[in-house]
Amino acid sequence: MASILTMPILTRLLTPSAYGIAAMSGNFVALISVIGLAGIDMSYVRSYHSKSGPSGSKVEVFAWQWILIVGALFGAVLFLCWQPIARLLNLPNYLGGLLGGGIILSLVNTMSQARARLNNRYREMSVALFASSIGVIVISILVAYSWKQNELPLILAMLAGYAIPIIILGIPLPNKLRQSSYLSPSEKVSFVKIGLAGTITAPAYWLISSSDRWFLGYLMDSSSVGIYSMAYSVGIFGMMVNNALLSVWTTEAAKEFEYNPDNARNELGKTVNYIVAAYICVWVVVSALGGEIVRLLASSAFHDAAELIPFIAGAVLFHGIIHLFNTSLLLINRLVYAIRWWLIGGIVSIALNILLIPTFGRLGAAVTQAFTLGIIATGILYAAQKYYPIRLNCWRIVACATMALVAVGFLQKSWNISPLSSILYKVPVLIFVLALIAQITFPMLFLMAINRLRKMLKTGN
Repeated sequence: MASILTMPILTRLLTPSAYGIAAMSGNFVALISVIGLAGIDMSYVRSYHSKSGPSGSKVEVFAWQWILIVGALFGAVLFLCWQPIARLLNLPNYLGGLLGGGIILSLVNTMSQARARLNNRYREMSVALFASSIGVIVISILVAYSWKQNELPLILAMLAGYAIPIIILGIPLPNKLRQSSYLSPSEKVSFVKIGLAGTITAPAYWLISSSDRWFLGYLMDSSSVGIYSMAYSVGIFGMMVNNALLSVWTTEAAKEFEYNPDNARNELGKTVNYIVAAYICVWVVVSALGGEIVRLLASSAFHDAAELIPFIAGAVLFHGIIHLFNTSLLLINRLVYAIRWWLIGGIVSIALNILLIPTFGRLGAAVTQAFTLGIIATGILYAAQKYYPIRLNCWRIVACATMALVAVGFLQKSWNISPLSSILYKVPVLIFVLALIAQITFPMLFLMAINRLRKMLKTGN
């Protein structure tokens, strides 16, 4: 939301090149952070409420000590290595220190949100994320308007987005982090192993979802990266839904699995059906209206981003499905089965980026990302259902997806030279499509809502 709200101002103050430099620089923070995290957040979430093995305060102390030490170490390494990296990719030399600090903030931010979920502090998480968005908007606009019209406003806004939730959600007290976790060496190894697949799957996700900007920057130019990043900032609008659902999903699924294992398959399956349908609906909405939002709000220099949005939104849909079924493998401590699909996806991503970007440019990068995440989603879904099958209504999901695909084919193009008019023309059709998907997904609930609305209209309420 912050990227969309700032779009009318920042795209007129900053060039596509500034957006491109910020995107490539931020990718270093993302890559090094996921390597340093090493799946510790998943181990933390899975073990904290465990009935067997180490749990509670012991695993919390160890997890936080790991993150703080690794964050400081990796941040220092990036700072020391930044000069040759900057020369290779034509990035500013002064960013090394800022990005090194960003690694520490990114890791601590991830753990502080995991800690909040484990303690059911969802209201505080909402406040933290809202405050973070406000901070990003204010800082980026103030810096761009009154000081620097380059990549710096976007970099500082990124750092603020990491820091503000940490301030609100907090971290364990220093005297607690200074004490020993009292875990034996074998218990530490077992704890790390739970999420160890994250050391491969998380960098692989970065490679697939972020390295396309490096390929674009190397094979094209920073302006192409900036336009692509604008499409990405709108196309990943569905990540709000993904993050909201997944922030609750993994933690609550782990609790259900621990406390009610016999019924967990049915309950988790029912919920997954609804969540996948929600993801499909979000893809339709973003694909239909995303291009119009770019044309309406952004400077004309960014309008070419519109054609990329359905593919990036599709990648977001597959991202959500991947993490839904990753949780199934996490519950049975078999994330290792996801590794092979991430490795396959990484190879496919590199090959397609090299093959498609020189010919199709930004469109090739967007298609590559959607196609690659689709392959991974299919593979992980198969593995999860093989080793821990949950109750899915596959025919309804396929019906929803087919209807959505047809609808996006009609809705992604602009329907009028005026973006606002095009949006108004599309909205009734969009509502109709979403109502049909709702009817397919949960017909009884949908019919109840219709009957309730009919009674209200009859009584004049």
